[in-house]
Amino acid sequence: MPAEQHRRAAALALWAAVTLGCTREVAAGLDEPDANRGVVALARAGVDAEKEVDPTSEGRFRLVVGRDEATLAISVLAGEEIPRPKAPAIAQGSSLVTSPEADRAARIAATAAQLERSLASIDGVHDARVHLDVPVVDPLGAALAGDGKSLHPTASVLLRHRGAASPIADAEIKKLVAGAVSGLAAADVAVVVVPIAAAAKAGDREIAHVGPIAVTRGSLGTLKLVLAGSLGLLLLLSVAVLTLAGRLRRSREAPEPAA
Repeated sequence: MPAEQHRRAAALALWAAVTLGCTREVAAGLDEPDANRGVVALARAGVDAEKEVDPTSEGRFRLVVGRDEATLAISVLAGEEIPRPKAPAIAQGSSLVTSPEADRAARIAATAAQLERSLASIDGVHDARVHLDVPVVDPLGAALAGDGKSLHPTASVLLRHRGAASPIADAEIKKLVAGAVSGLAAADVAVVVVPIAAAAKAGDREIAHVGPIAVTRGSLGTLKLVLAGSLGLLLLLSVAVLTLAGRLRRSREAPEPAA
C-alpha cells in the first residue's frame, strides 16, 4: 500500500506541474474595471484569459492566459493601455485651508475627468481626453477695456475609437462638453477623433493538427506538454498494473503450507 500511495502522489504532482506550467500571469494589481476591460480586449484578440484574485494585493485582480499566448496578451494589453494611467493628483499646498484658485482648479479637473468617463463609456470608444480652459473673468477689467472682447471658456477633446467610423458624432461630443461647463459654447469645443488599429492576431493563431486534434499553433507546445503528462500517467498506471499482476501470480504459485 505505501508503494501505491507514492505512485498516486507522484501522478498528482505530475498533473499539477503540467497544469500550472500551461498558464502565465500577464497583468497583476488591477482594479476590477481594468481587469474586466483586459478580459474583453483579450477576447477580442482571440486570447482566452481568466480574471483571478491577486494573492499579493488585497482587493486587486490579475489576468492569467495560456503560456503560449502570453506574448500576444502582453502586446494587446499594452495597446489598450491596461492598466490605465492614473491622472496626476493636483497639488494642494501645505496649508490646511485651500485657496480659491486651488479649489477652482480641482473642480475643473473633476469636470474633465467626469466627461472622459462619460465618453469612454460609449460602446466603441477606446478612451477620451478632455482639456478645459476656463479663464477667470474679471467684469471690472472687461468693462474698463471697452473693446467688447472678453475671455471665454474653451475646450478640446481627443477621442480614440475602434473601427473605421466614430461611434459618436462630433456635434454630440461638443454638446456634451459644452453642457458640462458654464459659459462654454459648442462652437468653442475642438474635437479630434482618431481611429486605433485593431489588435492584430499573431501568426501563431493559425490551426495546426496533432493527429485528430486541431489546435492553434500557439497552443501546440501546451498540447504536447499535456500529452506528455498524460503519457507519463499512463506509464505509471501500467507499472502499477504489472506490479499488481506479478504479485498475484507469485501468490498463486507459492506452495501451500503443510497442515
